[in-house]
Amino acid sequence: MNFVVGGLAGCFSTFLLQPFDYVKVQLQVHSEMGLKKSTFASVIKHTYTNYGFFQFYRGVDSALLRQLIYTSTRVGVFYQLTDMYKSNYNRKPGLITNIGFSIICAVAGAFMANPTDLILIRMQSDMNLPPEKRRNYKNVFNALFRTVNEEGFFKLWTGAFPTVIRGVIMTTSTLVTFEEFKKLIAPYVKNDKYQSLFGSLCASLIATTVSLPFDNAKTKLQKMKKENGVYPYKGIKDAMYKTYSKEGFKSLWVGISSYYISKAPKVIITLLTIDFLRRFFGLKKIKKDKELI
Repeated sequence: MNFVVGGLAGCFSTFLLQPFDYVKVQLQVHSEMGLKKSTFASVIKHTYTNYGFFQFYRGVDSALLRQLIYTSTRVGVFYQLTDMYKSNYNRKPGLITNIGFSIICAVAGAFMANPTDLILIRMQSDMNLPPEKRRNYKNVFNALFRTVNEEGFFKLWTGAFPTVIRGVIMTTSTLVTFEEFKKLIAPYVKNDKYQSLFGSLCASLIATTVSLPFDNAKTKLQKMKKENGVYPYKGIKDAMYKTYSKEGFKSLWVGISSYYISKAPKVIITLLTIDFLRRFFGLKKIKKDKELI
């Protein structure tokens, strides 16, 4: 049930906030193209005027499939491990243990979900390419089949390293800080729901700030096409270095507003949904003194 809870929570938050993720990708692509005047508002206006409202949900099928793989794995593994720890030792895991659990589940989830992440980035950035260079995928399954057929099976794991790194950072700064902030405020706030709300707010701020540079590099690696037979980026370090040298240090955080709007509420909604569903399915038990076990 921990895996089911993770998948449901991830899909729910993703569907609600997919338009903001689309805008974030556009801003990252526009920065790479040198379109410095591109803003959150201008992307929304241009997209809606030229392509209509449903363009904001371009690639949503890939995003939802990604959540079924990624969030269900990382959340399921994390809470499965923490529940086992509580059961065996009759206490909550400490900070170091939680970090270890988060790294394990992040690596597993991010690696398994990389193909859907790759397809999502390509579908969202496709309209920025000249018509003759667009991939024009029909849906996530068509995209997966064509990528394997045209580029090879292992091409689905392009950008896997930054995806895993971002996943580790995002998961650690989300799940671990969520649990730690809840424990920090517990002596002062006895209500579990308020503890969860406070923890989710803190976790969302930390997670989005730390992970954006890696998300930026991942976007560039996953959407790139060969130029004169050579890929423009060799890997995550090369992508981040060229971003810094060509676009400036601040460009590592380009799209921070749309990224925060898309990720912070997603983190908050996901974490609160997880807490609610874990209670609903009886996965989260309460002692008489209100301490979670």
